[in-house]
Amino acid sequence: MPVVERKTSYRVAAAADVSVAVDVGLGQIGTITLLLEDAELVAGAEAPLPPRVLGAGAALAGRLLTVEVTVTDVSIMTNQMSVVVRLEGGPAPKTITANAEVDEEGDSRDFRVFVLFKNGEGGADADDHAPRSRRVARGRRIARAGAGARADDRTAVCR
Repeated sequence: MPVVERKTSYRVAAAADVSVAVDVGLGQIGTITLLLEDAELVAGAEAPLPPRVLGAGAALAGRLLTVEVTVTDVSIMTNQMSVVVRLEGGPAPKTITANAEVDEEGDSRDFRVFVLFKNGEGGADADDHAPRSRRVARGRRIARAGAGARADDRTAVCR
C-alpha cells in the first residue's frame, strides 16, 4: 500500500520553544518516529506522543521535521484511521491531519508528515489558505466552462 504523505510548513517565533504532539485516531494503534533533518528524536514510541519540545524557533528555522507513523487497524468498528500532528510555538498552533482506510482489520498503513520550519512572526502560512482558494478558483472555472463542458474538462480544473 502506498504511504500517506502530507507536506506543509510552519512559521516559528524566533524566541519561542516549538513543540510537536502526535496522535492516532479512530480507535487504532500506532508507533511514531520523529526525525529532525537526519537526527532521530523518537524511535518507535507508542501513540499518543505528548507534546515534545523540539527547540527554539530560531534554531529550527529552515529545518525539516519528519513524522513517521505506522498505524494498525485494531478497531472492530471501522477500517478508517487517522494521524494528527499538532505544532505549537509559532504565531498560531497548527494541526495537520492525514486519513486513510485499510481493507481488513489487522492491516497497517504508513503515514509521513513533512514540516518545513520557516522563520517569521507573521500571520498564517500561505498553505493554510490554499484549499479554500483552490475551491473558489475551481468553482469559477467550472462556471465559466458551463454545464455543456465535458466531464474531462471539469475534472481537469480540479487539479
